[in-house]
Amino acid sequence: MSTFDRDDYCFACGPRNPIGLKLQIQKTDEGAKTVFIPRKEYQGFHKVLHGGITATLLDEVMVWAAFLHGYPVATAKLEITFRRPIAVETPITAYARLLDIRDRRIHAEAIAEQNGKKVAQARAILARITSK
Repeated sequence: MSTFDRDDYCFACGPRNPIGLKLQIQKTDEGAKTVFIPRKEYQGFHKVLHGGITATLLDEVMVWAAFLHGYPVATAKLEITFRRPIAVETPITAYARLLDIRDRRIHAEAIAEQNGKKVAQARAILARITSK
């Protein structure tokens, strides 16, 4: 078994993970998109989504943007900018797109919006996974 085999228990997208986010991610022309309604169990401050969950959301949509366009990857570097508090129990739309593809590195960016406003954004360097 490889470290990268799927068993549907991914915290972010695994449908079998009972405590996971269960993100359903769709392919777009430029990358990927998902809509997520965070439960209260994912809050940090009262009624505000925990930053780690936001980071997971943005990371996952970027990885899937690469995967859905034929590039299996793992995150090598992730930078996040939090623009405003994100409410729990309110839909968040996250978009990702691939910016640059070179050899084993892919640069990507993601944006999260809530109520029509940008609430967070991220950039990542994704490392392509190759078989040995």
